[in-house]
Amino acid sequence: MPLLDAAGARTVVDFGCGVGNDTLPLLDAGFDVTSCDYDSPSTAFLRWRLHRRGQDEVPVVEPAQTYGMPCPDALWIIDTLDHLPDIEATLGHLLEGVRVVVCEDLAVRRGVTRKGFHQSLDLDEVVRIFERHGLLPAPRDPASPVMGWLR
Repeated sequence: MPLLDAAGARTVVDFGCGVGNDTLPLLDAGFDVTSCDYDSPSTAFLRWRLHRRGQDEVPVVEPAQTYGMPCPDALWIIDTLDHLPDIEATLGHLLEGVRVVVCEDLAVRRGVTRKGFHQSLDLDEVVRIFERHGLLPAPRDPASPVMGWLR
């Protein structure tokens, strides 16, 4: 949350939202959240959770739908960057306008599964991609499990 606050973020896209384990706390913290993931049992469960909370108006969109929406202040993308075969092709349109990107700590090496949907990430390459879009690494809190980039 400190990274979102530092950027003055109010609107957030939770890219790779799954069942909404980040979407719901972001909503509770007062952010205007758009959840983004492929239509699946996970997003069906998120919609059910939102309905139970009386928050049916919270958008749950597929990644391609982010192309037609206004650019959010923040891109929240936890445990999803390594699912993208081409980060720039998938996120470039969002990276152009967001004030902040928050993801897991990419300096912590994670295993790549043989299931075919995890990519091996090179932190230096991710930094270069984000810098090409005007996003610079934010100061890091060594105790935090996340890292971020600010405009």
